[in-house]
Amino acid sequence: MIFNKIELIKLLERLSNSIFKELDSIDLKYKNYYIPNLSTLDFKNREIKYDFEESDIEEKKKIIIDKPLLDKLILLSEYKDILELFEKNQNFDIEKSNLLLKGFLIEIIRKYNKKSNKEKLQKYIDNWTIWTNDPKFYYIKIKMFLEGVWINNLKLKLSKDLKIRRVKPSDFENTISTDIKFNFRGLPCKNFPYSVLIWNYPIEINSLNSKKVQEEILQYLRIIYLSLIFFRFGSVFTRRTIIPTNVLAGGLTFIGGYGYSNSHFEFDVGLITHENPLLNIRRNYVYTLYNEDIPKLNQIISIFNKTETRETIFTKEKTFIKIAFSRYLNSFISIESFESQITYAISCLEALFSEDVGELNRKLSQRISKIFQILGFKSLSIYNIVNKAYKIRNAYSHGSIINTNGEELKLITKQILQCARISLLFYYQFDSFLKKKEFLRSLDRKKFDNKFKNTKKNEKILKQRKRFFLGYIDKTINNERVSKKLKRIIQDKITIFL
Repeated sequence: MIFNKIELIKLLERLSNSIFKELDSIDLKYKNYYIPNLSTLDFKNREIKYDFEESDIEEKKKIIIDKPLLDKLILLSEYKDILELFEKNQNFDIEKSNLLLKGFLIEIIRKYNKKSNKEKLQKYIDNWTIWTNDPKFYYIKIKMFLEGVWINNLKLKLSKDLKIRRVKPSDFENTISTDIKFNFRGLPCKNFPYSVLIWNYPIEINSLNSKKVQEEILQYLRIIYLSLIFFRFGSVFTRRTIIPTNVLAGGLTFIGGYGYSNSHFEFDVGLITHENPLLNIRRNYVYTLYNEDIPKLNQIISIFNKTETRETIFTKEKTFIKIAFSRYLNSFISIESFESQITYAISCLEALFSEDVGELNRKLSQRISKIFQILGFKSLSIYNIVNKAYKIRNAYSHGSIINTNGEELKLITKQILQCARISLLFYYQFDSFLKKKEFLRSLDRKKFDNKFKNTKKNEKILKQRKRFFLGYIDKTINNERVSKKLKRIIQDKITIFL
């Protein structure tokens, strides 16, 4: 049976007013906290700009919400009236009813200092009423802090329950002012997240603390994370993921540090081990996400969310794709130079396209260029890029240096990383039916095109390339746009961003 919305709204409004009156009449405990001023945060010339001054630290205070305070407020008659309404209209026990209503109580206490903003308060009450009338009526707010993606607008809406926005000062609450100086100015690094993914996850109240729900949340967060990594070329990393404690089923590690509010559990969501507040990204490539990108981003999320792609992502086995992906991410971390970065990128490509130890550079370059030819690139350009990068890697690994000027080296680095990104994206989409050894041998055949078309699996790849997602491709692959041949092949059937 569904609640009478008007009746529920009236009860919630009465409860809110009673809470405010009660808070007015008692001596509240407050604690001080500090937030940074982010007014100078900007993205210019492909770089994050932030001129942080020590004076840009603002001191605030908030109510300490403890058990004695909550125990006092749940004695209010309006609280008991709503609890009775819940028990009468919904099939869940009193413990679950209390849990739901206490969540509302805590939010109203948090809004006490802003009680004059009646419009926001009313909006919260209206939304809460809608949620309670939804079959999946309990919504939890999950936050994933990101580095490497800049939001063109202050906020972009991906779907009804999913949005991505720029960070706000309140995202960085610290109980000690020096923590802000440490994170934004001092050691160990100046890297910090500047975008936040917000997911209002709908959950049935009886599913709280369920391991299945926990796994579902973590898997979908990883799918979104992978989608952002491959959508455009950038060093995309998660800094922190926050999930309310009442959703967690136990067995998770609490991560302190980095100055976030510790009212939630914050933990590694299994995106390999790089979700670390102290992580120093040495090569920071940032891309911008625009409003017009949202349909395209949702497309790649749906691709990664397919059953066959999920099998590739979430297998417990240590696969060549997992190894390659880890090396790709390592190319942005703890690197000494562009040569070091190229070394990681080539290592990623070797994991994808090499079969045996000691295979020749020529064979690796040929295989990669043939794949990229299928995708519409000029094979000779790709062959030359891989060949150059391979020579730089070999020289660097053996303690020698190839005389290459800085700008050319920088370009080759971005080119080979783009090759690695698109190659990973290829394998993620086709791994479910593609056997690596058989596939690589087909690439080595002289009459590759004919042989490739004659096998059922490879024929499927050719057919599926019409739905293949390449992500964003710019001038860093070739010194030119993607070939006209690709445009003719794909027309409007492949999503490609030029």
